[in-house]
Amino acid sequence: MLTVSAVLEGEYGLSGLSLGVPCLVSQKGVERILEAKLSPDEQNALARSATVLRDLIVQLGLPSPA
Repeated sequence: MLTVSAVLEGEYGLSGLSLGVPCLVSQKGVERILEAKLSPDEQNALARSATVLRDLIVQLGLPSPA
């Protein structure tokens, strides 16, 4: 298990965004994203971080990771 950047596909209520999250990693790369139990404050902070990142991606005209 390592914390690595992975594209979320519904984990933590987020999709289409690459964030550092705990994952099972093998020779093939990320095998599975592990969804840790977050407190409401932690979940809100993660959602705010995702919003900031999405806004920055749009401002810079970068393609979405997913």
